[in-house]
Amino acid sequence: MKRLLIALAVIAVATPLPACINTFGTDLKGEVVSTFFTGDDLVEYLTKPGGPNWRAQKKKLSRNLSQASIEQQNDYAATLLHLGEIQPALAILVRIEQTRPGLYATATNLGTAYELIGKNEHALSWIRAGIRRNPESHDGSEWLHVAILESKLAMAANPGWLRTHSVLGLDFGSEAAPRMPGVFPSGNKGQTLDARETSHAIHVQMAERLQFVGPPDAIVGDLLFDYANLLMLTDTMENAAAIYKLALSYDTPRAALAKQRMEYARLIVKGARK
Repeated sequence: MKRLLIALAVIAVATPLPACINTFGTDLKGEVVSTFFTGDDLVEYLTKPGGPNWRAQKKKLSRNLSQASIEQQNDYAATLLHLGEIQPALAILVRIEQTRPGLYATATNLGTAYELIGKNEHALSWIRAGIRRNPESHDGSEWLHVAILESKLAMAANPGWLRTHSVLGLDFGSEAAPRMPGVFPSGNKGQTLDARETSHAIHVQMAERLQFVGPPDAIVGDLLFDYANLLMLTDTMENAAAIYKLALSYDTPRAALAKQRMEYARLIVKGARK
């Protein structure tokens, strides 16, 4: 649920990979443009990424665990988290932090572990610690994990919070075509991001989170809705329509508008192919 574990780094570099392969799609003006994924391929990438056989990984890493290095202990804890064995992983990570405090991987993995057991205040504290320890890691997208945890805490205090707020607080208007927001979030270093940087951060975080979080999930649905809005403004209608559909499957709080924009995106594609 955030750079969901250091062991997930191979997936987490989720700049639309592979970087040297391109496909074509349709932009908001109905013109053909180059992109990295097209429509359902993007959904497939986000929801079904490849990865290690975690049970085989656990068996391998558990050998000589008493003599394992800090790095090997971390990888074992990360593997346990992927297998849902949260408490044993948490015990290892706490011990690593006591033995060698200050490691980025420990902070982010502790944040993930606490989030997985619902201790979001602890999770938020550790994810913020991870950003302080290494603001560059995880493609600089951990500010979004902070926003997710803050939203979870807001919803715990007010279950209806997402009806009047959104995770990112972006204003795309209420028309069939989204408008470019006037204000964007700040990144890990406090810098103001732009539309493409914000879109990329959502892409990175969703590529990991969707492995752990199935529908329905209102926070994920809200973020996917904003991701689709940004794709509609900066990428292709095929990708936007596919992500609006995915957002609807996660019960986005903006379902009516998501359906309207999904159909509008599909109409643009249909018109461009005539």
